[in-house]
Amino acid sequence: MSTILYNTSSSYLQKYQKSNIYRKQGRANSPLSQRTQEASIEESDIATQLDQFASKEKKNSDEYLRELCLSIYPTSIASEIIDLNPHLELKIHAFVSLLIKNFIKSWYGSKIPTHDVQFTVELFNLTKQVIDYFNTSVIDFESLITDDIPLLLSHHIKNISEILKQENEDGLFKPYCESIHYSENYYPEVITSHLLNLSNSDSMLEYAFLNSLFNDLLFGRVLDNISEPFYILHGINKISEKYLNKKDIQSNKWFKLKQLLIRFNLTYWKLKLLQVINFIKSLTNISRIHTPSRTFLDRYLLSLIFIDILQVDAKKPILYSMAKYFQFWLISIPFLNFALDYHIHNLFIRQIINKSACSQIFILLRELIFPNDSTMGPPREIPIGEEYDQLKQTCISNLWQVIRINNLDNVLALTHTDVDNFITIITASKDCNKILIFQIVDSLLTYIHE
Repeated sequence: MSTILYNTSSSYLQKYQKSNIYRKQGRANSPLSQRTQEASIEESDIATQLDQFASKEKKNSDEYLRELCLSIYPTSIASEIIDLNPHLELKIHAFVSLLIKNFIKSWYGSKIPTHDVQFTVELFNLTKQVIDYFNTSVIDFESLITDDIPLLLSHHIKNISEILKQENEDGLFKPYCESIHYSENYYPEVITSHLLNLSNSDSMLEYAFLNSLFNDLLFGRVLDNISEPFYILHGINKISEKYLNKKDIQSNKWFKLKQLLIRFNLTYWKLKLLQVINFIKSLTNISRIHTPSRTFLDRYLLSLIFIDILQVDAKKPILYSMAKYFQFWLISIPFLNFALDYHIHNLFIRQIINKSACSQIFILLRELIFPNDSTMGPPREIPIGEEYDQLKQTCISNLWQVIRINNLDNVLALTHTDVDNFITIITASKDCNKILIFQIVDSLLTYIHE
């Protein structure tokens, strides 16, 4: 049977659209057209409500996500969907099912005269294979998080900082690409090619779907959206405000009195004693635990924080020298060094790469692209001009308050200008941010072996 591929970038669709442009423009300014436009706004609101996925279950609950998957996938794999692990698998399949609904199933019947479900089942099995691969593979996330990503961020910050100091007529993006030796159109093609090779599929239809999924949607529309500097400002504001609110509660005299009374409770001291016992037990087991080839104190993450961002080596050279001496002293004592590595891995690295964090990423991604769990939603309106400048100043102000509350302005000689410069650098260019994200994804793929 011949293979027929349909997608929204088809040349036939483009020709049809071009032939209709002039007819649409001719009707655009008519009174009837204006009334139609007003009516279409109301109709679009009604359509949005009708497109909402209907369920009696709480949104994002396990039961809700199972219902969502069952409403899209064929009944032949219903038992497999019911048996999906709710911690991560179910979240991923819920996201993939909406991709299938919007990019595959919408073509069946109207564009492709068939209701064959074989391809949908193949995509379901492919998703399961990818999840199983990551569950069984040993990926050195610690090196990625504490070495590779900090190094990329360091180069990113340094390059943009240097370019901003110069008055360049070419703007920011072109000099940035030259500084990192980036060739045009290198991304996302190289990443997509690697991911398609990992799929090991002979199906042309599956290949076309995945290629469109990566290039047009994930590395196109989605990445273009999340690369906006607005999201960096929004994220910093959320974290800063949450921290400041917590500090306000802790500064309340009634809260302090409550904390003082807790210390007189026997249960409080039993819990503290149990924590100490567990800590001692973990230290005695360190010798039997596989330790990484490099210790945390040798990782580039510390250089990114204290040299590239805080510039402690230039502002507080004596403090920096003392810290380096203490670092070398810790490294020279294997027991303390291993203990530090072990507990940083448990408290920091595991929290980043655990299944709960990954699940939240897929939930956020699904809500961003499919806000009504049915059709793709419009991109979020990004503030511009005066509204954006006001958001930026709020972000700088909140971050400066966090620094002052913790006396970091005195200890590390940080100033309001330092905060302003840092925020300006990390929000300088959407296109530069996009290249940085591509580099991080590319770095992740180097840890995935075929």
